[in-house]
Amino acid sequence: MVSGKYGWPTSLPDQVNWTGDYSTSVEMIDSDLHTVIVLPVCSGEFQLQSYPFQPLCVQNGGYKLAKDDGQRVPVVAISIETAHSGETLTGQRIGKIINSSGEAWSWNPVSGEVWVSGEGTLVQGVSGENWQTRQARVGVVCNSTSIIVQL
Repeated sequence: MVSGKYGWPTSLPDQVNWTGDYSTSVEMIDSDLHTVIVLPVCSGEFQLQSYPFQPLCVQNGGYKLAKDDGQRVPVVAISIETAHSGETLTGQRIGKIINSSGEAWSWNPVSGEVWVSGEGTLVQGVSGENWQTRQARVGVVCNSTSIIVQL
């Protein structure tokens, strides 16, 4: 038995092979809901090799560091790995991203919206600033080391 829209199986998982059933189901969800995008890194984009968890835009058929500067928006994904110029890079479009190492961010307070700055870093909305005119909203803070991406 399969569901209507995506054709995902709706039968109960096999008790013997439940991990295989689960793994297959998650892969089907990722492919149908487009939770990630894999594209090459544009030539000269060395900022993306420092660490993951950076905002990405697409120009000239590849990823560049997204910036809220009017030139490098909209944000289409957040990097979840590192890559050198010309290599492919995986960017996540939706869902939770956990930065357990703390190298890219450590949110305080642990609430609020996440935006892209003019320099290309992820920042929290600051009270009193007019964030409504910004184009580069990414998502919301989930806890001190994770965000929910909503692109």
